[in-house]
Amino acid sequence: MKINVVGTSGSGKSTLARQLASVLEVPHIQLDQLYWQAGWQGTPDDEFFARLRRAMAASPDGWVIDGNFDRTRHIKWHEADVVIWLDLGFWRVLSQSVRRAIARIV
Repeated sequence: MKINVVGTSGSGKSTLARQLASVLEVPHIQLDQLYWQAGWQGTPDDEFFARLRRAMAASPDGWVIDGNFDRTRHIKWHEADVVIWLDLGFWRVLSQSVRRAIARIV
């Protein structure tokens, strides 16, 4: 199964995607890891798209992708069997984002 988990920052995309990938025994592809380089430098789109295509092609039987990056829809949604949209309330997302930020600092 090929799944794309999308939602706002702090909505739990990575957590859900990691859990789904584990249960389904397929790779978890994180768009942030494919895009961001050292020093928070972004990857040019042509290379970013190539990285995504390679990651998807490496597991033709299934994967779980997390991340929005709207400009990648033409690649990932064409292949996805399911798109899961996490639509949580403002206060829930804010709470999760604050907890995540604190955990990263500590």
